[in-house]
Amino acid sequence: MNGARGTVEVPVVLRGQEGKWSRFVPAVGVVDPLYFRRWGSIFGAYLRGPHKVVQRVWAAMVSGLVQRFGHCTMMKCVVAALVFSCTLYYLLNAHNWAHYANRKNEPCRRKPEDLKRLIRTVHLVDDSLNELGLTHYLLYGSLWGAIRTKGPLAWDTDADIGINGQELCACQSETFLRAFTKRGLEVRFVPQHGRYRISDGQEEIDIMIFVDYWRDGMMRRTGWETWPFFVNYRWHHTFPAWMVDPPLPKMPFAGRNMSVPKGGVEIQKWLFRNNWWKETKPIGC
Repeated sequence: MNGARGTVEVPVVLRGQEGKWSRFVPAVGVVDPLYFRRWGSIFGAYLRGPHKVVQRVWAAMVSGLVQRFGHCTMMKCVVAALVFSCTLYYLLNAHNWAHYANRKNEPCRRKPEDLKRLIRTVHLVDDSLNELGLTHYLLYGSLWGAIRTKGPLAWDTDADIGINGQELCACQSETFLRAFTKRGLEVRFVPQHGRYRISDGQEEIDIMIFVDYWRDGMMRRTGWETWPFFVNYRWHHTFPAWMVDPPLPKMPFAGRNMSVPKGGVEIQKWLFRNNWWKETKPIGC
């Protein structure tokens, strides 16, 4: 290992050459191959951050395969690692990572006072975006709430709002921030997901930025995570641009008419391709 944060060199011993280092396989990142002999630790790394899996899976696969199959050639080990990596990458990308559908500790129904506070925060965000003149619309679970209950879903812990990136680029950052802070809201940009997280200290609203990158009539999420996980974002976070071209229709949401994409439930068929026709509740409900 070259330094605390250098490149880890995983020794691969070929059959009949015990005690000799015949070749080294580099693995980028801070990796202890002995720790990753247990395959479950790879998935534990994913829970701490999906982007860490790629840099760790190579060291785990190569060292594990050589330990299990000491007679395999170097090429076979590399091919097996590639197959495993591609399979894992596909499974991670194909899954919809909506938090309430994947965490067992999400409540089936929030307290009334918590929902009221969430609604108040949504209205403040709506006022701020209207003041800025930015086109915005309910999305994901918040749009399901507007369609089904005319308000947030009973288990919603946040709200989802989409915004057009082209309009946002024309807005000065200081003006954008001031529209929220003067209403007592905190603003934090999350570059990984390409979104602003707005909070009143307890409740959180996510403003997702969508852009027609390639001028092909499709709106796509921004953020650096959309590039390595482009399959997932193409499958669960992309929709036709005409659905959010202003002017937008409005729909009742907790006592206020808020903008929603055109076509009613049609956009949900793009965002929830695998289960848009059924209600998905938190695990355990």
